[in-house]
Amino acid sequence: MKNVCSNWNATQKLISARQVWVMTPDLPTDKHRGSVMIPRFRPACKGSTVLRPGLYIYFPKAMRPAEKRRMPTEKGSEIEGWLVERVLYKDTDFLAIDKPAGWSVLPGKHVGGMHLKRLLPSLQFGLEEPPRFVHRLATELSGVMLLARHRAAASYAKDMIRQRAFWQRAYWGVACGRTPKSGTIAMPLAQERRGDRMVAKPRREDDDGLPALTEYKTLRYSPLA
Repeated sequence: MKNVCSNWNATQKLISARQVWVMTPDLPTDKHRGSVMIPRFRPACKGSTVLRPGLYIYFPKAMRPAEKRRMPTEKGSEIEGWLVERVLYKDTDFLAIDKPAGWSVLPGKHVGGMHLKRLLPSLQFGLEEPPRFVHRLATELSGVMLLARHRAAASYAKDMIRQRAFWQRAYWGVACGRTPKSGTIAMPLAQERRGDRMVAKPRREDDDGLPALTEYKTLRYSPLA
């Protein structure tokens, strides 16, 4: 529903207006699939239904929204101190911030003003220079980002990251189809230049590929998967 509704209250309004139908997770998969494929199998939507965690909300195909386009944010249009309020941790060497989805780390084509580098001076907290990024998160991702408050801290963090000794990162995502309950993906990677940027590409270890290991665990399936 996140592509149709902006928040929980908006979803509740769609239920009250009987524009969607609601199904519980204990129903058989065939009933979920049938309600999507055959309109007469859809349960009548009761406007009095209260939205609760775990419920499945289905909407007609006609309500599928058009693809969203990123609207560039002009300099100074965000609330003053916006990034400061997203600081999770601070000491003399490092900062940790809560990066929102939709914001790029660095400036680039089609980014407009929606990049965090522009706002780094607000995180100086009395130091002469703004903090430095020691890693990146994709524009579409939200999560914790670590920033070094000075050159020595940045150098130390980047060296430790290269040695794979600094941290372990966990990602939560939604995938299409079914995956095993858990597993490991071992795929050596190497950086290649693509235009004006570097990208990671699979490559054999005997061809300068670096070991890359991803462990995953499936938390929940949709009844339609």
